[in-house]
Amino acid sequence: MKKYHFPLETVLNYRRHLEDKEKQLLASMRVFYDHERQRLTDVEAEQGRIREELAVLMTAPFMHVETEPYLAYLRRLLKIIQLKRAQLDRLKTQLAKQNEMVTHAYKNRRVLERLEAKLRETHQLAYEKEEQRFVDELQLAKFIDRRRP
Repeated sequence: MKKYHFPLETVLNYRRHLEDKEKQLLASMRVFYDHERQRLTDVEAEQGRIREELAVLMTAPFMHVETEPYLAYLRRLLKIIQLKRAQLDRLKTQLAKQNEMVTHAYKNRRVLERLEAKLRETHQLAYEKEEQRFVDELQLAKFIDRRRP
């Protein structure tokens, strides 16, 4: 009997390649998202630190002289925080879409792998059946040879 060959092997390999590509893209997007989230956390921490410094300056008698640069910096930080949050929301949406694409690629690959497993099992059963038929023929031939005088 011929050796087993899956006729859609190239398609299966291509789908595996696509799934790996989608997974790599998702991983890089997650790294970027985590990096941007950390940058937002850092900016928010800086904003908190500046607010504390400003609160200390407000209690000092010379507050009107030095507070204006702090307030301008706080406004700039607030703008950066708003932009980062909007960017993180967009990235989160993109991550969800990419995750769906990875899931879809996984399902496509699994369909072909199941088909391959089913065809391999069918081939194996046919091979075993043919082998059993051959053994039966040999046993029959031996039986007939023994019965002849």
